[in-house]
Amino acid sequence: MPIIWVHNRLLLRLADTMFKRRNQQILILDIDSTQADTYGKQEAAGYNAHYGIDGFHPILIFDSITGILLAVRQRPAIYDLCEETGCQFLVKLKHNSRLTDLVQHQVTYDDNTDFSMAETQIFELDYQVETWLKPYWVAAQDTRNGDSLFMTTSQ
Repeated sequence: MPIIWVHNRLLLRLADTMFKRRNQQILILDIDSTQADTYGKQEAAGYNAHYGIDGFHPILIFDSITGILLAVRQRPAIYDLCEETGCQFLVKLKHNSRLTDLVQHQVTYDDNTDFSMAETQIFELDYQVETWLKPYWVAAQDTRNGDSLFMTTSQ
């Protein structure tokens, strides 16, 4: 069994003990990623363009109520787990050039567009990165500042 699974089992046992002591009936998951830099040839490490360095980019899962760490997972494993269990999930994606390009091709203008006013357009699209098994529905927005012809801030 990989060492990460052993650590995750221990984290869950600790959390279970805490929840029982507090009689906690609600669990709100707070899931976030972090960068762990690596040096040399670490197994499963990869280049992260956002941080500009090799490393791990694990997902950390906390209970939002207590702040206790529940588990550490690799990013694609979280999506797969949610799919397998039928869990609904929301993920905020980091800004990237491919997604920006897709969004900016959705922007629409008409004869009544007032370019002196700021504007935000929101789009829905299917999006898939290489590590995902399938595309997911993504909501994105593009914003144009007043007195500008172009949308400048994609999220």
